[in-house]
Amino acid sequence: MPVTKPVGATATFTATVVNAEGVVLPDAVVTFTDDVTDPVVPVPGTQTATLVGTVLETATVTATVQGADGPLTATETATFVDNTPAAVTVVAS
Repeated sequence: MPVTKPVGATATFTATVVNAEGVVLPDAVVTFTDDVTDPVVPVPGTQTATLVGTVLETATVTATVQGADGPLTATETATFVDNTPAAVTVVAS
């Protein structure tokens, strides 16, 4: 599920690897890559990575694991948006 975060926030990406029977493989090694200048950082010993958005951008993160017939990939996106106030309202009661 894509996520939207303010610039400066951290997005977390978690891969779930399963075998042909649907059994989760928690020890499978997952490699993460992205398509933006900020690096996606793997969390050691997990199938998770983080990305801090330092500019307004949409990042596509790809998780790759080696399957029986070659690499398997999945992608997800995070959009980092301006968190500066753009308007204010006040209501008297």
